[in-house]
Amino acid sequence: MRWSLRIAALLGALLAAYTLWPFLDLYRLGRAIERSDAAELATRVEMRALRPSISRQVLAAYLRLTGKDGDLPGFLGGAVAGFGAALADPALSDLIQFDQVAALMREALSRPAEHGRPRSIAELVPRDLGSLWTLYASSDYKLHDFYVSVPPAFAPDQRFRLRLHLTQWKWKLYEVELPEHLRTRLAEMLAREFKQK
Repeated sequence: MRWSLRIAALLGALLAAYTLWPFLDLYRLGRAIERSDAAELATRVEMRALRPSISRQVLAAYLRLTGKDGDLPGFLGGAVAGFGAALADPALSDLIQFDQVAALMREALSRPAEHGRPRSIAELVPRDLGSLWTLYASSDYKLHDFYVSVPPAFAPDQRFRLRLHLTQWKWKLYEVELPEHLRTRLAEMLAREFKQK
C-alpha cells in the first residue's frame, strides 16, 4: 500500500511539473520580450516556423484589405494565402524579421501610461490568481505542443494565440495567431512595400 501511494505521489508530481513547465518557459519568453533581450529571444523563438505562420495571416489580411480575395471559399482562400505567401516571400521577409516581430509584439502588449505610471508591458504570465486561472483555462496541451491565448488581461480579440513546441527540452515559440488589428496593420505595411516596388 505504501509503495502504491509513493508511486501515485511521484506520478502526480511529474504531471504537475509537466503542466507547469510550459508556463515557466512562457514567462521567460515574456520577460525576454519585455527587456528586448535579443539573445534570449533567439533561444526561445523558432523563426523558421514562426515566419510562415505570420506570412499566411498577413497575406490573407492583405487580400481582404485590397479586395483581391474575391469570393474564394474559406479552404481555397487559405490555400491561396499559403501559396501567395511563398511568392510574396521577399516582401514579407522584409516585414517579418526577428527584431521587427519582437518590436511589434512588445508594442501590441504595451499598456498606456496611467496615473503617473509609465507604459508597461502586459505580462504573458501574470502573478494574480484570477488571471493565472484565465491563462490556464485558455491553454491546451497536445503532447509536444502547448497552445495558449495571451495576455489574459486583454480582451479576447486583442490576445495572441501562441503555439509553443517542446524541442531539446525547451518550449519554443513556433506559431503566433495575431489579433486582427495587428494583421491589418502588417497588411497595410505590405501594401506600401508592394507600391514601392
